Amino acid sequence: MNRITRRFSFGQARCALGQVVWNCGAVITSGLLFYLTTCPCFGVEDKLVNDSEGDFFNNVMDEMASERAKIIRGVCVANGSRTYTLPSGEGDVSSASFFCSFDVSAGNLRFDRTEPQVLLARREKDNEWTVQVQKPNESRFIRTFEMTAQYSAASRRIDKKPRDFLPRNPSEVPFDIRAAGVLSWPTFLKGERVEDILSQLRCVSPTDITESDSGIVVINWSNALQKTSLWIDTHNGFTPVRFEGRQRSTPTENSTWMDEPVIRNIVSWKKINDTWIPVNFLFESRQPFVLDSKTDDKMSYVFVKYDVQIQWSAVNEPIPSEHFDPSKLDLPTGTWVVEHRREEPVVEQIVGSDYKLRGYWPIAENREVTPVYWIAITCSAIAVLLFLIARKTWKSTCIG
Repeated sequence: MNRITRRFSFGQARCALGQVVWNCGAVITSGLLFYLTTCPCFGVEDKLVNDSEGDFFNNVMDEMASERAKIIRGVCVANGSRTYTLPSGEGDVSSASFFCSFDVSAGNLRFDRTEPQVLLARREKDNEWTVQVQKPNESRFIRTFEMTAQYSAASRRIDKKPRDFLPRNPSEVPFDIRAAGVLSWPTFLKGERVEDILSQLRCVSPTDITESDSGIVVINWSNALQKTSLWIDTHNGFTPVRFEGRQRSTPTENSTWMDEPVIRNIVSWKKINDTWIPVNFLFESRQPFVLDSKTDDKMSYVFVKYDVQIQWSAVNEPIPSEHFDPSKLDLPTGTWVVEHRREEPVVEQIVGSDYKLRGYWPIAENREVTPVYWIAITCSAIAVLLFLIARKTWKSTCIG
């Protein structure tokens, strides 16, 4: 193994440690579960609103989509806190910050996140689950029509990949800031665009819709076991100011609704340049995670909350092109620039060095170790051992 490949492997190991922070398979599974329990398009009752209420619903959704579509370009910084809490009360409150720059018409997105990673683990003294906080991780994400570029301080490299790539680590995923107020955990993880989320919300008619004198429209989708509610301020840009998903306390339609929702958005909006943009964003999610099957026979939950204040430096104004140029990122010396859009990944550059790619230099990544490989290693070890034994025997014979 040459020095370049060995260094790259160590970087992969560091990245793998970051991934241990969150079991991606469990996240995907829990995300699917929450999608089924919070998406109003799943399992709604047959008894829906009447025709006039249905027309009103469509008009409100059309207006909300039209207002969100006005946010074409923007640059903002969000600062606040992220909270993890277990049912036992164990938890952690850490700072979290985002930088977002986007140009919807050009298909460009820049999303930087800084927040500590966490590990759910058992405490030895009482075998209780606890939240272990890791060091803060900085990530930077760029998407253009041609590619994505993902930098993670944990791996000390920037990866250039196809446009549809998304990070697997939840603390590095870019989400659509325009979708504040209608985000669920799955749409948060997948970075879904607000246009797609609103399309999902209107795919089935609601079970009821009401409007108050203050202009707040409340839309409910429900069935026997779950209920999703959306509050829209029609007097202020048809902005989604609250979004909740609830479940029954037990999987029976006669049981009471749980006190806490499984998903909640609370958003404050402000009008800038004739466009309504979010300025305060509270996002809460009650995520299931599978306990150790050897010692536990049920699923538990972890509560995740982001509470951030968003400051906008540009709304529908031209965005500097360097925001979406990976070569303009201020990366630490020694960062590897790895191109994945070839048959095999290659190192294009090492920041701060005179390293240059000479021809095609493949870097092995996630290759399967076959039995032939282990046979070759074993045979090599046996050959070395036999050589050492023969050499010792030869020396003894010569001395004798």
